Amino acid sequence: MSQDPYGVVANKLEIAIKAKFPGVPVFHDKLHESIGYKGARIGISAGDQGAQSGNLLVLDTEVLIQYYGQFALKVDPDQRVDPRVVTAKAHLLREFLQAGVSDATDAHWFFLVTGTKYPEDPTGNQTRFEMTVRAKGWNSGIVETSA
Repeated sequence: MSQDPYGVVANKLEIAIKAKFPGVPVFHDKLHESIGYKGARIGISAGDQGAQSGNLLVLDTEVLIQYYGQFALKVDPDQRVDPRVVTAKAHLLREFLQAGVSDATDAHWFFLVTGTKYPEDPTGNQTRFEMTVRAKGWNSGIVETSA
């Protein structure tokens, strides 16, 4: 019996994230938008999963990575937060994932970063990113039949 493709991908991503962001807690959960005032947190959660359009042998497994950096809880219109800090963190992770995290397995062959968003934190500053990652792998849902 094969392993859950999402579980394999999420575990590989956790290892990669911990290597790039040591000391930042990683949770297998979708983070609430209020997270971050007690320190940076990273969430890994499931997205869509299905056969690749045009090639049913390939399973696309989508994963959302949320990096929610620390922010000051008080709202101060004069507070300045340089967005280059969080965009550099996203770039670091994107390059690491694109270069290849680990050996290929049946569950996944490679990662493809399909998008990165920079939502505002509760104070209106850019201290976070949300990255969508798609893993390509063998579609174990394909069943061979004989006549």
